[in-house]
Amino acid sequence: MTYLSSAAILVETDDATLLCDPWLEDGAFYGSWCHYPPLEASPDDFGDVDGIYISHIHPDHFDPATLRQFDTDIPVYVHDYRWDYLREEIGALGFDVIELDHDSRTHLAGDLHINILAADACDPEICGNYFGCSWVEGNPELGSTQVDSLAAIDDGEHVVVNMNDCPYPMVETSMREIKERYGDVDLLCHQYSAAQFYPSACSTTATRRNSKRATASSWRNTNSPRSSSTC
Repeated sequence: MTYLSSAAILVETDDATLLCDPWLEDGAFYGSWCHYPPLEASPDDFGDVDGIYISHIHPDHFDPATLRQFDTDIPVYVHDYRWDYLREEIGALGFDVIELDHDSRTHLAGDLHINILAADACDPEICGNYFGCSWVEGNPELGSTQVDSLAAIDDGEHVVVNMNDCPYPMVETSMREIKERYGDVDLLCHQYSAAQFYPSACSTTATRRNSKRATASSWRNTNSPRSSSTC
């Protein structure tokens, strides 16, 4: 497995490759997000992949600017969500979109398989417990009402689980299903920090140091002993 940037990873076996959540062009979220450090990889480096997995519709995972640079003959795999907005957006770019049911291990190419699971395990009550989705409670026919999915990717011997943005503990049920099906997991890909404003809105070290000095000086001037009529 190769980590590229953000949630983008490349999973490879001897005879198959899967690209996950390829956000490879700066300017997501209406031009406000970019890669730091600058990303060395480009879409041209992955033109021969056997498939693309898009976990959910957020622009740092589903990036039209990146996908437009890929051959539309590459199949794109997504979870079969209750609503078809992700499939329709990808399909509008010309791709063949393959929607997979929750926990359905599917052959991709060579010895590589993908299994996409909903963050809420297709149980609306789980979503209701954590996000107050009261309108879906008691309506199991709705299926997955969350925007996130995760994927178990295997070659029959090794298992990589890509959790991307799935919130815990909502995803615990789906993770238990993975454990039951696969047993040991060789590699878990999990988010390690929230999207943030560093470095564009952070002071440099020198500026922070000067700011601390100014704050300390101001505090001393404000809190130093002074004479008063009560002394």
